[in-house]
Amino acid sequence: HRLEKILAFNSRIKNSVLNASEFAGRERANLGTVIGTKKPISPETYAALMRYRGIVEESIAVILAFAESPQAPSSVKDADGVMQKILREEYEPARSAIYTASASALASGQEFATYELTTSEWIERSTKGINAMLMLSETVSKEVQIIAAEEYNSSTGLMIVSSVTVLLLLFVAVFAFIVQRSITARLIALQNNAKEIEQGRFNVNIDQAGTDEIAQVTGSFAIVVDTLRQFASTQQSLMSAALE
Repeated sequence: HRLEKILAFNSRIKNSVLNASEFAGRERANLGTVIGTKKPISPETYAALMRYRGIVEESIAVILAFAESPQAPSSVKDADGVMQKILREEYEPARSAIYTASASALASGQEFATYELTTSEWIERSTKGINAMLMLSETVSKEVQIIAAEEYNSSTGLMIVSSVTVLLLLFVAVFAFIVQRSITARLIALQNNAKEIEQGRFNVNIDQAGTDEIAQVTGSFAIVVDTLRQFASTQQSLMSAALE
């Protein structure tokens, strides 16, 4: 379950970056056009740009939630620091300057606005900010993939150990069953031999194979049977001689 959560989080990071870069790119293009025309931002365009900006900020918040968490790797924190620096020192000041110049022109009723940046300068700074977002996202994605791989390997290792353990337990159980059956069979055979002897049939075949305790008992039993066999044979001889 943890692995699934990690992979789902990685997918969410990627989707957030796609949204951030896409709508930041739309803002970049619209503001570049505004600068080129030297006119203030129209109400319609301004509303669209604010909607784009909301999506960008919401998407970046998802990325920063991991990047600024205590468990985030140092590589992610470093990439976050680079992005924050570029946004703070270059990207956001350029954006704010454009919106401020446009608002000033609208407030004073001027047809044209005085923008500090050229279209190419704005495109360069905004592209640098977007690339910083993408770099942070790529770093986060790589680290999440590493964590996912480690989790997968750990899960696989535990699965293998569990499987081997189950197989060993199964082997032991089967071996114990076989041994138990072997012991039981030998004891039953010995019991049958005893019944044969009890009925006076001393010519029984006693299996003395093995070196364990049962084999030792069987050996001793065979000696007793042989002694009884010899005694019975002697008694038979004496009886035959007496009859003659």
